[in-house]
Amino acid sequence: MTLLAADRRALIMSEIRVRGSVRVMEIARRVDADPVTVRRDLVKLEQQGYVTRVHGGAVAPTRQGEGRQYHRPLTIGMIVPTTNYYFPPVIQGATRAAAAAGARIVLAISNYDEREEVSLVRRMLASSIDGLLFTSARAECDEELLAQLSAASIPVCFVERAVPSLWSDSRLEAVRTDHAAGAAAAVRHLANLGHRRLFVAVRSDSATTPWLTQGVHDAVRASPVQLVSAPVLLNGHTGPARAAELLDLVFSGSADSIIVHSDQDGIAIQQAAEARGIELPEALSMIAYDDEVAALAPVPLTAVAPPKFDVGATGIAVLMRRLESTNRLVGPALQRITLQPTLNARLSVEVWSEPMGR
Repeated sequence: MTLLAADRRALIMSEIRVRGSVRVMEIARRVDADPVTVRRDLVKLEQQGYVTRVHGGAVAPTRQGEGRQYHRPLTIGMIVPTTNYYFPPVIQGATRAAAAAGARIVLAISNYDEREEVSLVRRMLASSIDGLLFTSARAECDEELLAQLSAASIPVCFVERAVPSLWSDSRLEAVRTDHAAGAAAAVRHLANLGHRRLFVAVRSDSATTPWLTQGVHDAVRASPVQLVSAPVLLNGHTGPARAAELLDLVFSGSADSIIVHSDQDGIAIQQAAEARGIELPEALSMIAYDDEVAALAPVPLTAVAPPKFDVGATGIAVLMRRLESTNRLVGPALQRITLQPTLNARLSVEVWSEPMGR
């Protein structure tokens, strides 16, 4: 294949990033170009500081360290709020994609501590990383931190967070799940099975909640389903007493279905129903959001599953595309990607018919 100069140089940079070196004759064969043309490309890239020419090809730029020259492999920093829930498959997706690209992940955990998050970002940007995957502890991080990330000399990609609209002209990129679409899919699934009165409970401490409530409201307006109340906010651990209170709210509003975020809360409500002799889904259909452990519930929960692994892998792809560009300031075009979740139907939802004695 014959390529334009910019495409040839992008290919060369990709090979340099992945393998640390290129050979003139190999590149010339791959792009169907004269070796002289490839050598000119290497001269240009060396002038721009992207490669160091050697006999027969080029290598990544070298730097001095402990009296010798060495090539540092591509390193991607990754800051997440936790490794205990939701984020393990995101991290796994990023790690596998990075390894396939010849890079490594350096992980840092903020534990949802905003001050620690600021410190981690500062240390990461001061280190020798080549790109950063960043998940804020909040739905949106503060303006000072946004300014620091936007001004970074390395590419930055938000993970499961949106770039705030006021920063739409920044160089920040993003990959996240379309949680509003996931919540809307749950409402439509219930409507298609005849459900008409919906109760919603969501986490007050989750960055996902605004998108979920938006998706529910949008879908309800376009369907025969009605909300029996405003979405209830869940705080802390949902124990037996709180789960029983939620059941009282559900049935006082004559709800025939519930969407609950997260899986643990759904299981707690199901256990409270079981303790009262209430059978699911005959008396109440339930859909959970996250699909971490929903399938393990006594009555396996229908659940919306965000594409967590793909979110991490796509974040790496976004950074690699930027890193492989010969001009990171001008191109390629910015990417702010939303991925679609999947609704996994299980036994906690069925076609609705009013139960006897309800």
